[in-house]
Amino acid sequence: MEENEDLYVLPECNCVFTATGLDTYFNNQAKNGDHTAVKLWQCPSCQEPIFTAMRYSNYLKSEINLWNIIKHKQEIARNSLSEEERRQIINAMNEETRTTDFNSMVGGRWFVCPNKHPYYIGNCGGATQISRCPDCSATIGGTQHRVINSNKFYGEFDNSTSPAWPGQH
Repeated sequence: MEENEDLYVLPECNCVFTATGLDTYFNNQAKNGDHTAVKLWQCPSCQEPIFTAMRYSNYLKSEINLWNIIKHKQEIARNSLSEEERRQIINAMNEETRTTDFNSMVGGRWFVCPNKHPYYIGNCGGATQISRCPDCSATIGGTQHRVINSNKFYGEFDNSTSPAWPGQH
């Protein structure tokens, strides 16, 4: 590092870099052949997601916009399932539950995160762990066979009338 070289501190993680080093990092997006990888920016040192680095706001906004376009297209594809595709998913999930959990008599159930992304709780249909929604990173699941309050039962997907365990909404 040169004595007079400008330093830049990433606001999310407080990692310090030379400004020219970070400029190079942001100018050289990950490539796979001719295709640019779609990945939210992260600190090159600690991998903390970067959202508020003003010097690189154009890069950050561009990647977030692209990410949102892709998520929107995935949402449209998910919502355009035919009844046959929906039935196949339900049968596959129920079969997986029946064949992998000897003690399951009820079967799994569908729920949605706070942002309405569906997820499936297999086995007995009761939540036993907390995780993150793969679509939006919201908290999903629960403990002691109860989903967290921000998650909702989604019986509309498979026409089930109630959660497998009382107290799940």
